[in-house]
Amino acid sequence: VQHNRRLGRHIAEKAAGATGPTRILLPAKGVSAIDCAGQPFDDPSARQALFESVQDHAVPEHVEMVEQHINDEAFATRAVELLLELMASSAHRTT
Repeated sequence: VQHNRRLGRHIAEKAAGATGPTRILLPAKGVSAIDCAGQPFDDPSARQALFESVQDHAVPEHVEMVEQHINDEAFATRAVELLLELMASSAHRTT
């Protein structure tokens, strides 16, 4: 759990240092194939520690919780939508 707290802070710090528009998507149901429900590394408390740390250290408006697993199609769809939004907003600022 402590490791995940440090990792969450590190993720937030990296995002804070970005020079372009930044968002962090958090997949509520897991971050890898081996940590989803029923898998060997399914650890909701460790996942929660990671997510809370990101939320505690990142700009709140830059963090979005997605109620899916990272490998779910719905998560990928949201990631693509957000990427396109960020690319469009960045293009408008440079013209």
